[in-house]
Amino acid sequence: MFYMKTNQSNKQMAPAFSSLSFKAKRNMNTRIFTEFNIKKVNPDPYFKSLMEPDTLSIIKKPKINSQLLQLETKNNNIEESQGQQEQVKKEFKSKVYGAIMRYTDKNTKEIYYALIQGRYTGKWSFPKGHSNKGEEPYDCVRREVFEETGIKGLPNPTSDQRIGFGHYYIFDVETKYDLQPQDKKEVMNHRWVTQKELDELQLNVDASYFKKSLFTESTLN
Repeated sequence: MFYMKTNQSNKQMAPAFSSLSFKAKRNMNTRIFTEFNIKKVNPDPYFKSLMEPDTLSIIKKPKINSQLLQLETKNNNIEESQGQQEQVKKEFKSKVYGAIMRYTDKNTKEIYYALIQGRYTGKWSFPKGHSNKGEEPYDCVRREVFEETGIKGLPNPTSDQRIGFGHYYIFDVETKYDLQPQDKKEVMNHRWVTQKELDELQLNVDASYFKKSLFTESTLN
């Protein structure tokens, strides 16, 4: 494509020239160079700007690699999915709920506590576990008690309190239940122990806090 150098006549004809179609501009440009035998010159920026809008319309867009586009779309979907999962995690954070089952011997007045021994840590703890999404705390306790001790029926709790990393319901039971863990993959052993025997066992954090609280209460009394 050839362009004329900028002069006053070019600027005067610019409005009329810009309204022409690309084909008309090209034909007109060709006639000017043919009739006046104008040699090739550097494009005049002002004159060139009138041609560019139509010129751009016929430039073919580069082909996009379809595999690259699919990969980019897949990555975007993965990032979006991960973002949604993170949001769900922020909205729901499981908590630990457990049961302290306490039995008092009517003859000796000795108090016993039901404990289970974790298979992975080897430590003793009260029956406990993480709540499921949408699960109420007391429902979580009942489920965990059954899974780890086999006990289905429990009396109403006498109290509940935060101990260590968990929240525990305290049950005063009338008998020492026969402990039969259902989830033997996590529970290695089980037993009823006295307060004195708590000192002889390797306890988890929550049970250790509870033992210290018992010692504090006995000291104050």
